[in-house]
Amino acid sequence: MAVSGGLARGKDGFFGVSHGVHLTDPDLEWLLCQMPALMGQRSGMSALEGGGNGAHDSGAAEAAVERARPHAARARRLTAIWLTLDPSTRRLLQAHYLSRSWAPGLVAALGMYAGAAMALTANREKLELACCHVTLAAHGATIGRELGRAERAVRAAHARWRDAKTASMIAWVRAE
Repeated sequence: MAVSGGLARGKDGFFGVSHGVHLTDPDLEWLLCQMPALMGQRSGMSALEGGGNGAHDSGAAEAAVERARPHAARARRLTAIWLTLDPSTRRLLQAHYLSRSWAPGLVAALGMYAGAAMALTANREKLELACCHVTLAAHGATIGRELGRAERAVRAAHARWRDAKTASMIAWVRAE
């Protein structure tokens, strides 16, 4: 296991602790969390940049294009890879990477897998109740089961992402 910047890189290629509790992929994180704002798709400032009620100035739009230009190739490449994944894998990875305002007990019990666990569970209310009352034995079993399911699913989804990236690179090399 190689260490980089305090985080250990496991044999599966992902950063995190050795037992797999923390899975992230820098390209996925960029694609899902940073790229939309960089490309002007999800910016709180976009409405303000459009100008007032009077004459519209294209300067703000041109500035936004210039900010996005260096990221366009990476965005196209990663989006093409993203679209090769099946919809259920994309939904799971979005639930894993895109943070939401979960109940504090849910985050405390499930950590970074809260989104994935909530996306996968058949009974959201039961899981929320279990996470808010973790001292009960039955709730501990529910949390353990759902956390294990979420971690396995996220690991498998990351493996599919990694395979799709590898296939894309192989196709690019063969095309050259």
